[in-house]
Amino acid sequence: MKKENGITLVALIISIIVLLILAIVSISLVINNGILDKAKSAVEKYSKDEMCEQIKLAYQEYQMGKYTDNNSFENILKRIFGSENVKRVSINNNKINITINDKIYQYNINSGISKELKIQTIGMLTKGNYGEYLNLEKSFVGSNETTDDWQIIYNDTKEGKVYAILADYLPNSTGIATLAGLDTISEKEYNVNKSSSRNELVQGFDSNAWKENMLPASLQSNSKIILKGAMSKIKIFESYNEKHNCTLDTDPYTWQYLYLDREDTSKGLDPLYIPHQEKLSDCEGYWTYNIRASMGMWTIFYDGGVKNNGYNQKNVGIRPVAILDSDIVVEKENIGNKIVWNIVE
Repeated sequence: MKKENGITLVALIISIIVLLILAIVSISLVINNGILDKAKSAVEKYSKDEMCEQIKLAYQEYQMGKYTDNNSFENILKRIFGSENVKRVSINNNKINITINDKIYQYNINSGISKELKIQTIGMLTKGNYGEYLNLEKSFVGSNETTDDWQIIYNDTKEGKVYAILADYLPNSTGIATLAGLDTISEKEYNVNKSSSRNELVQGFDSNAWKENMLPASLQSNSKIILKGAMSKIKIFESYNEKHNCTLDTDPYTWQYLYLDREDTSKGLDPLYIPHQEKLSDCEGYWTYNIRASMGMWTIFYDGGVKNNGYNQKNVGIRPVAILDSDIVVEKENIGNKIVWNIVE
């Protein structure tokens, strides 16, 4: 009898262990098969290409039924991928951005192409990105392309701002000075002799009229983008020092030269800071300004000199700057030999 009782107890213990193992396996299968989260399973069963194809088909369904079914594109997406997973649907310049879980997909209404975006916040850019392009979708610097007009020049991590400067400065003959409200000396010649003109360069460009000329309609109301007609001299020097690991003096009173190598000036000038390294007939450089208003406007010349020549300097162009909040989402794109960052949202 003792032997029989002992066998029964062992069998009971083994049975309990087996049941526990089966229970753990069953729970794992239930979770992994999505029985407790069918919506998650609905997303995970698609590969990236299949996700893009489903989004494309969803938009086609919306187009075919929008006049009869009164069903929104977002609702169709929620039906396919699960309402818990479709976090956001927004349209910008005929491109629909769709956030599904932790990924963003984009459907281009014009081309009918759907793709997953490789994104990050613009504040994650480093000095290695200085000189790369920011696509603000308007052309200014002499080509029909809109992707080569603005360049990333500085990430001010203390302020949480990223600076993008126009890739080339604009001579007064382009009419940009009139738009900026500068004082006229003579035809096509302007200066910043009056404080009103200096204020226009430093602060006043963020007007509706200026935004209408410099930004596409989709970005004009974006409060995270500020436009100014000149970049601070100190910010330019901080950028230069960071990119080239040098120690240019940022003191507002000091004249400097933006040489790549201060010991060997034959190595030339960085085109990010000096886009024209020759004297143009109607433009010798571009305006910058000192943080101290009493120091007024300075000029960065074609030979790399940064000098305060007073307020009456003629034939100096305007090189606007766009200041962006660091949490703006951007996508990296390789176009030929250029790296371009597109604003997603």
